[in-house]
Order: sequence, then C-alpha cells, then structure tokens
Amino acid sequence: MTPYFLLSEDMNAMKVQRKRKFEKSGICNLCLSQGDLTKDHVPPKSSVKKPKGKVQSQRESTKAKVKKQRMNESSFFLRLTGNSRKLQPRFLQDGIYYQTLCGDCNNLLGSRYDDCLVDFSKSVRRVIEAKRIINFDTCRFRTQPARLVRAILGHLFAAKETNDDGRISENVLDPKIRDFLLDESATLPEEVHIFYWIHRAEEITLVRDFLMSVDQDFVFCWGILRYSPVAYIVCNSNRLEGLSELTLYRSLGIDDTATIPVQVNQKMSPNWPEDEDKYKPILLGKDAINGIYVESA
Repeated sequence: MTPYFLLSEDMNAMKVQRKRKFEKSGICNLCLSQGDLTKDHVPPKSSVKKPKGKVQSQRESTKAKVKKQRMNESSFFLRLTGNSRKLQPRFLQDGIYYQTLCGDCNNLLGSRYDDCLVDFSKSVRRVIEAKRIINFDTCRFRTQPARLVRAILGHLFAAKETNDDGRISENVLDPKIRDFLLDESATLPEEVHIFYWIHRAEEITLVRDFLMSVDQDFVFCWGILRYSPVAYIVCNSNRLEGLSELTLYRSLGIDDTATIPVQVNQKMSPNWPEDEDKYKPILLGKDAINGIYVESA
C-alpha cells in the first residue's frame, strides 16, 4: 500500500532544521521542469490584509514578511506540541511566499485563477464586515468554482518543501492533483474534497500533509490554507464537521459559474482542526512539521 506521505527518518533533527533550500533555479513543484523559480505569494497578496504581529515558521527560507515589523519564528509543529521555543526574530517585508514555481506555472495561477480567489475573499469580507448591522446565517456568492478550486490547490502545491535533490516528497494525491491543475479540461479526482468556513481571526496558517483521526477513522489532510475571511482544508474525507464543500461543484467547467453558500454564523475555533481533540493530527509529514503560522499581535 502506497503511504500518503513520507515521514522524516529523524524527526528530532527535522524540528531544528534550518537549511536554506530556496534557490533561484531548481525543479518546479507543479510541472517538474528544471529552470528559474519565481515567488508565489500564498495567499495572493491582494486577497488578505497585511498581518500585524509575529510570524512563526520552522524554515528560514519561508519569507513570511511584514514591512518594518520584527517577527518571532516558530513552527506549526512547535505550536501543536506546545513547545514555546522560538527561533531568532527576523524583519519581514513582502508577504508569505514560496520560490518553488517556474514562471509559466506562477503565471498560470496569477492570470487564470487568482482573480477568482481574490474576488471571492473580498466579497465575503464585505459581507462579514456588514454583518454588524445585518442579521443572517447564510449568504450566497456567485463565483467560478473550477477556478477557485485550482487557485487553492495551486498555491498549496507551491507551499511545499523540497528535498536535498531539489524535488518534493510526493504523497499519493500529489500526482493526481498535479495532472488536474495542468489540464483545464480535467475533472478533480473523486477522492479529493475541499471544505471551507469563515475564519475571522487575523492569523494565517499554511500546512501540508498530515493524518488525523476522525470518528475512529483516519483522514489524510493534503493541505490547510487558513486566512481571513475564509479558510480551506483539502482532504480525502467527504464530510467534515458539517462544513460546506467546494468540491460539490467539481463537474463544472472552467468558465461555469455557480452560487455557493457561506455559513457566516458558523462558530469555528480560529485554530480548527488542530485545537480540537476530535481532530488532533496524529501523524505529521515533513511539510506539516515545516508548516507556517502567522500570528497577530
């Protein structure tokens, strides 16, 4: 049986690893071509307000930046285990980015899909801010689900570390999602599900590849992209906590539109799912250990 992801041979060494793995040239995470690598901002800079506070990251190579503000580093893994040890503070200036995509793949995300993600985020934010005077539980937003799905998956693909040979450690879903992203006529595989919920906190979380136990079953989490006003989780489960599922619209074409619901009154922990015992991650891959967390002041 193919494992969902590869574990580090020495987890203790991984916790303190601080190698600079991001070079100007290398293998693109998405198309696997060799060449110059460009910066992919995750999430897109125009879809999120600049965070105020401190960035926690295991990786010196992760540029989670806020201009003229000193940040303290730690990792998603250290937060999860309650370890208070911090890495050295750095000055951060230009948003969270990963230099892991070639120019063609980065342009594909930016020119074809990012506008949809940005527009969706801004539309939801306007409603959330207006809710102080408007009382409702659910609202609906017109969007292009196929483009929205590709934006989320594409940026999470970029948010993955490379090994010493310059390649990523692939799990069983990576090749299937890669084929989907590189072919606009393709349909997302049935085992891939994307759920979304309102995230009001300023914190930003980017995590890849971990296993969690849910209702006496195992759920593989391919990735979490969590930032205000909407958070997303990509996994192999077809139901999570009664969340709305974006992949219900997987059969729509790249230019098709749909009106999707957002449960604006749903009460979720700012750090769901890792803060709840029911959904505690029980097995972490290298990229979960190296996940980043941007914390507000």
